Amino acid sequence: MAPGPGLRIGLAWRGSAGHGRTHLRDIPVEAFAPLADLKGVSWHTVQPGRAPREIDHLRGLGLALQTHPGHLEDFLDTACLLANLDLVVTADTAVAHLAGLLQIPVRLLLRSGSEWRWLQHRNDSPWYPSMRIFRQTEPGDWREPIKALASELAKGSAPVPGLNNLVGSDR
Repeated sequence: MAPGPGLRIGLAWRGSAGHGRTHLRDIPVEAFAPLADLKGVSWHTVQPGRAPREIDHLRGLGLALQTHPGHLEDFLDTACLLANLDLVVTADTAVAHLAGLLQIPVRLLLRSGSEWRWLQHRNDSPWYPSMRIFRQTEPGDWREPIKALASELAKGSAPVPGLNNLVGSDR
């Protein structure tokens, strides 16, 4: 990954098509619009598979999303890419588990009524100390968790190096 200014944040918005409940955990890309206001961020797709229309849509929202063709073919490729990021933002996917396992700061966007492994009424994970969870309060509504995530990032309150003053700065 080429060096550049600002915070490097990876983004994954949907899980495996083979997962039986993927439609519940996948996040429509337009829900990420509040993150476009963050300045000094270099966005990187860590979304497995090809999603050119979704990537174009995210770019249209104002997220200057960088892709890494050929670098997300397996878990080793993905781990190498994640290791070059400051933070990962993801839906409930294998990317969340991989980032947590590697102790990379990760923000998990979790659907209402999620699986048992994420426990209930918690914003952390006992398995992944670098993880913070943002949960839906209403099924299918991603506005609140993404707004809370954007607020955390804008305030610089996340324990991530270089995260201060992202909104309105030109870092």
